[in-house]
Amino acid sequence: MSDNLPETPEFSIAGKHLKSVLTIIDEITDECRVKTNDSGLDISTVDPGNCSLLKVHIPKTSFKKLIPGQEIGIRIHQWKNLLKSPGLLNYGDIIEYRESKLSCGIVDYNIGIFKGNDVNKIRAEPRIPALELPFAFEIGTVNFASLCNLVCRENKRSQGVFEKNGSLTFTGHKKDDDEIILQGILDDISIIETECDNDLKSRFEMEYLKPFVDKAKTVSGEIKIHIGHHVPLTMHFSDKYGTEYEYMLAPRIEDGDL
Repeated sequence: MSDNLPETPEFSIAGKHLKSVLTIIDEITDECRVKTNDSGLDISTVDPGNCSLLKVHIPKTSFKKLIPGQEIGIRIHQWKNLLKSPGLLNYGDIIEYRESKLSCGIVDYNIGIFKGNDVNKIRAEPRIPALELPFAFEIGTVNFASLCNLVCRENKRSQGVFEKNGSLTFTGHKKDDDEIILQGILDDISIIETECDNDLKSRFEMEYLKPFVDKAKTVSGEIKIHIGHHVPLTMHFSDKYGTEYEYMLAPRIEDGDL
């Protein structure tokens, strides 16, 4: 971190926007790191099981005021509790953060943060090598959420498999015996990128994917999914405010997949 920056950032943003972002992050973990710069605000968080990573970028244009500061850490539930009713959103549309306080211009609330060396108590974004993700497609979030819910209705601890072998197939398996719960060709997609001639298989745990997709459908109509062979599945989507989300989920590799 730079010693030339203030100890903490300052910013003002629409309260409903901030609440929406926090609600999605809360699906991954309760703690996250926050960085600010001239392009906006960046958030990164890793789930407690180290299976998934979420990165969020809120562009500078979303803020009424943004003064970059040193990296801080926050607890999501504390910020959400202040925004929900009765709370700051009862008094004003714009929420300001400044010097460990959340304010709407009428009332101020003190809020604890991690700053300085204490930020290191929160998991840092891992160093991930460049991934080979040769196939990308776009699908409606409502449709994809429905598929995920159908699979998990039968078995919450299930697995999902994207398999590209000519067409793209999505299969839901029971976790313990690999029994097929649901299988179908995804024909309602828009292929964005394909740089592979070989078959691909991407297997992942539905218990991590389903809740996040359920949250994504509340803010975005489309979701972009990038897959590769035995590498993390990566999803991208954005909300109506221009906030960009990138979610990475570690692959599940079975002996039969090798």
